[in-house]
Amino acid sequence: MTSYLICWKPSTENSEQGWPEAHLATLAETLSKSGRAVEPWRFNKQKGLTVGERVFLVRQGKRGHAILGYGAVDGEPRGTDGRVPVSFEALVDPRSNLVFATSAELQEIKAGRQPWGTQSSGVVLAPEIADALQEKVVGRSPVPESKSSNPDWTRDELILALDLYFRVPAARGSKIHPECIRLSELLNALPIHHGQSHGSTFRNANGVGMKLSNFLKYDPTYKGKGLTAGSHLEKEVWDTFSGNLAYLRNTAAAVIAGAKELLSAADDEAYETAEEDFEAEEGRILTAIHKRRERQIALIKKKKDGVKKQTGKLQCEVCSFDFSVQYGGFGEGFAECHHGRPVSSMEPGEKTKLSDLHILCANCHRIIHRQRPWLSIEQLRRIVDAMR
Repeated sequence: MTSYLICWKPSTENSEQGWPEAHLATLAETLSKSGRAVEPWRFNKQKGLTVGERVFLVRQGKRGHAILGYGAVDGEPRGTDGRVPVSFEALVDPRSNLVFATSAELQEIKAGRQPWGTQSSGVVLAPEIADALQEKVVGRSPVPESKSSNPDWTRDELILALDLYFRVPAARGSKIHPECIRLSELLNALPIHHGQSHGSTFRNANGVGMKLSNFLKYDPTYKGKGLTAGSHLEKEVWDTFSGNLAYLRNTAAAVIAGAKELLSAADDEAYETAEEDFEAEEGRILTAIHKRRERQIALIKKKKDGVKKQTGKLQCEVCSFDFSVQYGGFGEGFAECHHGRPVSSMEPGEKTKLSDLHILCANCHRIIHRQRPWLSIEQLRRIVDAMR
């Protein structure tokens, strides 16, 4: 049986697509009193729906992902917008501290790519995820959410903070400076900690000002001590960017532009979290943009077709591995495309060119991304040649 994930976000966070908490609370109260509550819901997939198929409701927004209820498809799509009626079997008041599965419990489900950050409602769940939810949630009494601490600062966030550190020295240590307030608002909007639980002080202006002060201890022009607290990643970001302010400014601008691109993207992969050994020195957002550019199907096909027409084969530009030679017909036309140009060096809205893409085998592609900064094609080719 197919299972689906539907989404709810409070209208206070998304006035266009969100729902008032009171609406969902009323639905939960109706279910509690009468034992039945049916609500039409927007579905990404409308064809092939079957009455009785399982539906899980996930909360999105600043409080983090959590399962607020579950039920089943209750009929065919209705109305001009084709919403699907969902009959809820269990539902909690979204204003309460109760859920059927907490954010931490959802993160523990390791089967396949996690779907909790989807921007579509009515997404088909992978069978292993649907089974895990069925076992964890259905028939369970609501559980309280624990108070959340704020997640650690990421490379992207530290880059934006360091950029402000150099641009506006007066903002260092301030909790009322307009630039600290502006950066706080920007950090809260970034698609980085999408769906993670965090506290009410998450990236507030006071936290931004304190983070700027953390950089003082690395600054040789500062005569004081600076804050003693800090992290290895702060030092790493300082070492990478403090000696090249033009690179820092360009990267910060690219992170902001990339965040806007991801937030406006229609596909769910926009929110994929970079693996530790894949994340660029410019951070998760530009890594996600990089990966999106490597997945442009039409452009990749054009690149492969051009290389095949020009050389008669499709082999790795580093080690010359050819999948069709190794695997015969099974490997024909197979290779990966690597975006060789740093996204931080591209102008906002600039299109990927065929010359930006390189044909690689899976091994060489992975090795290129294994360290920061990423290796260039030429650097890896010299390494491979030296090993022969």
